[in-house]
Amino acid sequence: MTLELFFQAYLYAWVTWMTLTLGCTGLLYLHHAVRGKWSLVILRTLEAGAKQLGPMFILGIPVVVSVWMGEHSIYPWLTTMKNHPQVVAKAAYLNPARFTAFYVAYFVIWGLLARTLTKSAARQDKTFDERESQMRSTLGAWSMVIFILTMTFAWVDWVMSLDPTWSSTMFPAWFMMGGCLMALSLAAIILTSRMKQEPWKTAAEGEVLKDIGNMLLTLTMVWAYFSLSQFLIMWSANIPEEVKYYQNRFNIPALNVVGGILIAFQWLLPFLALLAPRTKKMPALLQKVAILILIMRFVDMFWTVVPFFMTPGKGIDTTTVLLNIGVMVVLGLAWMYQFREALKHSSPLPTHDIRLEEALSHVQS
Repeated sequence: MTLELFFQAYLYAWVTWMTLTLGCTGLLYLHHAVRGKWSLVILRTLEAGAKQLGPMFILGIPVVVSVWMGEHSIYPWLTTMKNHPQVVAKAAYLNPARFTAFYVAYFVIWGLLARTLTKSAARQDKTFDERESQMRSTLGAWSMVIFILTMTFAWVDWVMSLDPTWSSTMFPAWFMMGGCLMALSLAAIILTSRMKQEPWKTAAEGEVLKDIGNMLLTLTMVWAYFSLSQFLIMWSANIPEEVKYYQNRFNIPALNVVGGILIAFQWLLPFLALLAPRTKKMPALLQKVAILILIMRFVDMFWTVVPFFMTPGKGIDTTTVLLNIGVMVVLGLAWMYQFREALKHSSPLPTHDIRLEEALSHVQS
């Protein structure tokens, strides 16, 4: 195993867990912007996920280090393609100093916004000051705008620049939607596993579980729409610099099988299952669908990121796959440990919202 292979596997694992972290962060911003009732019961999960921005910043340092490795970097704009005309034209953007500065800026911005919103919600749990809610609604709306802009640059830096001659305006949005789907699936799994316990049992009564199921259905449909739209736009234009993204994947036989699995189990089966009202009424069924979606999100991240490092026409090397899985598991254990600790040290449910107060007081009485 070479150092380059390790860094490639590390990037895939880090980007995947970073996608989940940013999915939680984006849904946290959305919750406070719209003050939705359905998201109140999963707010602590979203907050715990957003708190992983700090650990993920540290875990992402090897990715930054790889940019400074020069000829040994995993980014081709520093190695085999550094003299390509398009890369030379983008030199002001594709350079280690800019990459590092933006990396730090992303986490500072995301972390400050998430921390401000979380601290405000915690204060209101104690003071019940309604002005906190209004402040979070305003800040949440601005946070969504800032989040979308910074996310776009982040995914260009971390993933799209793995092929500096290829570009897609839908690629960052695709990642963002996949992250939200990933985060909501995790939140649904945690909520449905607690449905037999109070206060979650009472708080999630009525339409809340149905709302979460509908949101899963919506995100599944939007993810599929973005996936199909990107493919159709590139197929219809038929520009060599654009279609190579799909050509490189279609020319690897095993990835065609993976693509078929994703169509069947990340879109078709969850879509059909979530259309049924029964699925959204029964916690056990909804949990099974959420688990399937979450597993498929990891497979989808493999299909999206890893082929950038593969040679078209060749099969998938077993050693490379095992290395990717191994690094993914190690980073995942670190992420889940920190996530569990964050959940453990937070209150079960927020109490600042009048829509939960009556249910919680009923449980306590």
